[in-house]
Amino acid sequence: AVGESVMLKVDQSSPLVMASVAWRFHLDSGTVIPIITSAVETTTAPEYINRTKFDHITGSLELSILTLNDTGLYEVIIIPPSSHPLHGAFSGVTVTPNTTELMEFSSSVRISCQVSTGTYLSYLWMNGSSEITVLSDRVQVGDGGTSLTILNVTRYDRGPYTCNVSNLISTQESAPLTLHPIYGPVSIQINVPVDSVEIGQTLHLSCRAESTPPAHFTWMNGVNEEIGHGAEFLKTATLLDSGEYTCLAVNNITKLELRAVQSISVTGTLLPFILYRQTSSVRISCHVSTGTSLSYLWMNGSSEITVSSDRVQVGDGGTSLTILNVTRYDRGPYTCNVSNLISTQESAPLTLHPIYGPVSIQIYVQVDQVQIGQVLHLSCRAESTPPADFTWMNGMNEEIGSGADFQKTATLLDSGEYTCLAVNSITKLELRAVQKAISNVELKTNDTVFVEFRDSAVFTCSAKGSSPSFLWMNGSSMVTVGNWVQIGAGGSTLTILNMTRYDQGPLTCNVSNSVSNFILPSPNISDFLLGSDLNVSCSAQSNPHAQLKWAFQGDRLTTTGPELKLHSVSEKDSGLYSCLAYNNVTQLYSNITKSINIGRNLCNLCICISI
Repeated sequence: AVGESVMLKVDQSSPLVMASVAWRFHLDSGTVIPIITSAVETTTAPEYINRTKFDHITGSLELSILTLNDTGLYEVIIIPPSSHPLHGAFSGVTVTPNTTELMEFSSSVRISCQVSTGTYLSYLWMNGSSEITVLSDRVQVGDGGTSLTILNVTRYDRGPYTCNVSNLISTQESAPLTLHPIYGPVSIQINVPVDSVEIGQTLHLSCRAESTPPAHFTWMNGVNEEIGHGAEFLKTATLLDSGEYTCLAVNNITKLELRAVQSISVTGTLLPFILYRQTSSVRISCHVSTGTSLSYLWMNGSSEITVSSDRVQVGDGGTSLTILNVTRYDRGPYTCNVSNLISTQESAPLTLHPIYGPVSIQIYVQVDQVQIGQVLHLSCRAESTPPADFTWMNGMNEEIGSGADFQKTATLLDSGEYTCLAVNSITKLELRAVQKAISNVELKTNDTVFVEFRDSAVFTCSAKGSSPSFLWMNGSSMVTVGNWVQIGAGGSTLTILNMTRYDQGPLTCNVSNSVSNFILPSPNISDFLLGSDLNVSCSAQSNPHAQLKWAFQGDRLTTTGPELKLHSVSEKDSGLYSCLAYNNVTQLYSNITKSINIGRNLCNLCICISI
């Protein structure tokens, strides 16, 4: 009875001499559950601990706290000392395939069953709930039952496979193993809720195909144009959507493909609608589902199309509008107004999209000057249908980016020319725009000697490059317009009226755009006599110490370090001297340029004072 105890006795008339005893419980499903095993030591199954008492002399077993689940067949196995030794229960049953990449009809697999401990074992292979007993040329069991080999696997050999291992003491089953043979696609099918769809409703198609790995789907219309991807296709139905739809399924490993075709009909009462077919010319037709004694009027936006020309023609009793040699300006929108004595109706607007370009390319810059460490941002625009693809190149014609916008953190090495290349993928036409760096900067004056309070000085700054911006500096102060100071010609000229002794400068002209910056000092920066010795020093705040290099007129000199020494200078030594500082850890650059004049006359820009 439930909750009570029962004694399971061994039917023997005298005590037994036993080497091993095992009690087991048989479920109706055929599974055998070990209860207790007594050999060198006694082992009790976890679910029977505190419910059993085992008699080592008689081999009897007392089972207590009975439940309805204890109903069934009990088995005792007794092994005398003269029999083979038994080393107890086993554990750790696993199955392992020699490969997981299985191509249908061409690959084979060998599944091995392994036990971590145990002896005198028997093996039984299962496919799902079915025992694998019938062997063939394609399915083989070998290696004493520890291996299962399947030749030329198919999609039906998925399993799951389990390995059942048993001996007189216990039985264990491995975790299931499922194979995934690569195959397909096969059995493709398009599913539609209905074969006929009303105008304005959602056209919904779905495609299914058997495939491992899952197939990739592409949708095409009746003229084999690609219209969508994925297992589902949805769109709002129009009358133009009637026709055949093809689903193409592709397995990206087997490279096999399969197609299915479905016809769809779109029906319903509608307003006049426009059909058009576009080549180099376009013919737009206006259709009415019902009506008699009709008049047609074509509109381009809010303007009536009344005058026909050699390029724009209305025909077929007013039902067709033909435009020859379409241009980008023939977009529309076009509408067809249909009327009779009873009513008037207008079609939905139709906008054309003539393919053209690229034309009118232009590079836009966010700021005229970029400091080292700031973001250099250029954007490129061009008229094109479809939109152009953009590629960016540097001054050495190396590709450095793509897309309409180009951004990077600026370094000193980023000065130079930038080219934007726009390409139309259909017309195959391309167009370039170049943002040129500032170069060939020149600073001139209308004279070099000025009488105080009488003469005016005109400084002219010129440069080559894209979109130059000019900034005038007097020492470290920016020059602004006042009663005696004028800036004109887009910032490139500076006029100082009635010069005084305090207007000697130094004046500098700073010319920049988004990709470069050039500072040119006025001519009176430093003057030296012919034959004198010239020592120029350069320093920069940097940790670690910066590497210093020198240049003359833009050409690199061999001298390095903080000092540049020139002996017995001549007029040919006049010009721009530059010091370039470089930190090899931060990889940042900084430079400064100084104008030096060598000559007999030490006054390049002089103010003569009247007394």
